[in-house]
Formats: sequence, structure tokens, C-alpha cells
Amino acid sequence: MDAVKPLLILDIDGTLLHTQICSGVAIPGRTRSSYFANATLKKLQQLSHFYTLVIATARSYQASKQILQTFATANIPITLSLLEDGALIVSHKQAQIRHPYHWQPLAKQLEQKFTHHSTPFEWQIDYTACIVARYVKTRDSQHWFPIWQDHLAQHKPELRCYRDGRKLFVLQTQDDKNLALKTCFPNHYSQAFGVGNGNNDLCWLSQIANPMTLNDAEIQVKQLVASKGCYLSPYPSHQGIIDICNHLLL
Repeated sequence: MDAVKPLLILDIDGTLLHTQICSGVAIPGRTRSSYFANATLKKLQQLSHFYTLVIATARSYQASKQILQTFATANIPITLSLLEDGALIVSHKQAQIRHPYHWQPLAKQLEQKFTHHSTPFEWQIDYTACIVARYVKTRDSQHWFPIWQDHLAQHKPELRCYRDGRKLFVLQTQDDKNLALKTCFPNHYSQAFGVGNGNNDLCWLSQIANPMTLNDAEIQVKQLVASKGCYLSPYPSHQGIIDICNHLLL
């Protein structure tokens, strides 16, 4: 697969979708809703005339379905969706796991290794191409993250672990957004435009010619965008992504 129009790669949470209540579409979550501003959806529809739109997110397919339906209802064509941090590809409503792996035995091993400690976690069962442990508190995931990393490095070097809020993701090292994008769009990826806000976006934002971000993004993301002389919006949240869309429409 490759693109005729320039690629525009878009993260979801904290980039297009924000917890700040606004006039728009609410996407329910486990603990709270997030929102697409109506203005953001309108701008994306305009951008679709000039760019090939690609979604890259750590969300599961189940958690992305309402988002993809929102795009469809707003007449925003999404050429490809990379979900579960690049481990799952969705195109034309067909989901494909990039590299199948037997996760269930590993999940049991990790439970035996870590659940005898005082800090409980639960598996987020909607993921299919990786496994995700959810702790009750963010500080618990922060504490256990390096311990999980060390354990996997010693016993499962083909796997990687990263933290996103209260969640710890375990994926194959050959699965990330950068490798998936490079495989799907070999001829146009390096010259792509892209917007992301989190540290798990650094792997692909660093590889494209035109990375952009919002004012409330992670500091490492803002530093990367600044180092490349690309557009850093002075605004956060909904205002920030609308500002970036306007910049792309110039």
C-alpha cells in the first residue's frame, strides 16, 4: 500500500481527542468521556482533499470502533488505521494482526510472577495483538514499569514493554507504529506530515519530515518538533489541533 496524496499521520488521544468538554462528539471511556470538537472534524474533512489520512494509536480495535464510525459519519476517509501501537492494522473494516503471538501463556506467567505482590492489576481484555495490564493507580504502573521491563529483557527479549498512564503494554519488538508505517507506506512515509503528543509517538515522529504537536504534548515530543524546525502550536487541547489543521490548510 502507498499514498498518492501526501501522508498525514494522526494520533488519537491527546491529539485529536481530548477530555475537555466541547461542542462535538463524545467518545465514552472506562472512567470518563473524551471529545472530538465539531471544528476538528470539519477541518479533517477539508484536509482529506489534500492528504491521505492515517490513524496511529495505542487503542484497541474495540475501543476504536466508535471513533472510526465518527470519521465515517463526518465523511472523513481514513485510508489505514494502525491500532494497538502498530501491532494491528485495520483497512476497509478488516483487522489484521501483523505478527501473531501466543499471549495467553505469557499472561499467566506474568500473573504468577507479579500478582503475589500487594499491588493488583487486571488485564484489559479488548486487546488482541498484545497484552495490556491496567493498574488502579498511575503511581503503581510507574513503580512496576521498570520491573516489567527488566523481567522481559531477561526472559523474553523479543518483547518490549511501555507505560501509558495506568497501563503497561507488552508487545513484540517488531511491532511499533514506526515499523508498521514504514512497511505500509515505503515510498512516502519519510516525507509524511504527522501529529502526535505522547512519548510512544516519538518512534515515528522522529522518522518523518514534518512532525507537529500541541502545546500540552509531552516535553520530549515538543523538543523533537522544535529540533526539526517544524510546527509547534502555541495552543493546547482542541484549540491546538484546530490550529495545526489550519496550518496544514495554508
